[in-house]
Amino acid sequence: MTGPFSGMDPWLERPTLWPGVHDNLIISLQRALAPLIGPRYYVDVRQRLVPEDYWEIVEAATEQVVTVIEILSLSNKMSGKDRRVYEYKRERIFRTPTHLVEIDLLRAGEPMPVTFLQTNGHTDHYRIPIKRGDRGRRAYLYPFNVREVIPVFALPLQPGDHEPPVRLGEALK
Repeated sequence: MTGPFSGMDPWLERPTLWPGVHDNLIISLQRALAPLIGPRYYVDVRQRLVPEDYWEIVEAATEQVVTVIEILSLSNKMSGKDRRVYEYKRERIFRTPTHLVEIDLLRAGEPMPVTFLQTNGHTDHYRIPIKRGDRGRRAYLYPFNVREVIPVFALPLQPGDHEPPVRLGEALK
């Protein structure tokens, strides 16, 4: 059954539902991405002290973290200790050649600050900034609203490697 929204369903943002959506999305995307990037890379699900999972794409031969993928939670977007902890982690990533993909599917809270290299011309309800390791704090922004299809984006990997498409909308179904 198809719902009224072609992209993100705002019903899923409810505080009582979001933790389960967050966790299921991490597992769904891990299963979808792992066969597309192996055996050169693997997807490692990690957990911060505040139990929130995130992924690291790790180069198998060197054990080097190439890409960090975060699905933001409300605690990341509201002022307080959890946001400060996340901002500290984010700042450390900005100082490295590691790529950062932030998936923000929550309209509530304050979006993470970032300098954009390129957008589709607007910012809306949801956003996916992708900071490539060689771009410092600058990121490409994929904004979309509740009635738009969730954009497909390329998973940033090492230079010269095929970057598979991330189909976030399919993982949410």
